[in-house]
Amino acid sequence: MSYPPAYKDALQMQDVAVHDALNPETTPTARATIIRAWEALERLKREMRGIPPLKAIDSPKWPKRARARLLPESSAIEIESKESLTEPDRDRTARPASPQSAG
Repeated sequence: MSYPPAYKDALQMQDVAVHDALNPETTPTARATIIRAWEALERLKREMRGIPPLKAIDSPKWPKRARARLLPESSAIEIESKESLTEPDRDRTARPASPQSAG
């Protein structure tokens, strides 16, 4: 398949853009600009080949009830009573057995 000269030019410009983006001396701002230019060239190449443009990804709009059903049960938060928050746990306050009595 033979590509038109404009398509070959777009390929060469993309190669130069990738080379410049991978250069360690290129600043992050310049890299972002290069990436945007590369993306524009990619869109232009798609149009030249007659491929329709990519569609944006739409996230489904779920009702609140459906979202609640999709959440795992482990994500539910249990609220403790005030008594359990104020009273110390008796198992934690018990003194550990001395090493002499264990042996």
